Amino acid sequence: MALTLPSASPSEVVTFFHSLTGQEAYILALALQGWRSNEIGNKLSIVKCTVDTHRRNIMTKWHIAYVTIHTGKRAAREMMAIIRPYAATYLPPV
Repeated sequence: MALTLPSASPSEVVTFFHSLTGQEAYILALALQGWRSNEIGNKLSIVKCTVDTHRRNIMTKWHIAYVTIHTGKRAAREMMAIIRPYAATYLPPV
């Protein structure tokens, strides 16, 4: 199921959350709070490259391709704006 920006139905958002692994959900929860990849890596005792891989996997599950850095950042901001209201219900506490 491909999610469309800038809107997504509640069922699409729920499906997205259920597709995440535990590690991806935790990284997304931290990212929603403004944590950077290197900070997340330090907290989870993993390297930044691994965090970035999880972030790419999250974006792939959201069906967003990184065409350019700017487009990727814009897409990520839009995605976060859509899922933020659901985060407390579907993401682990940090």
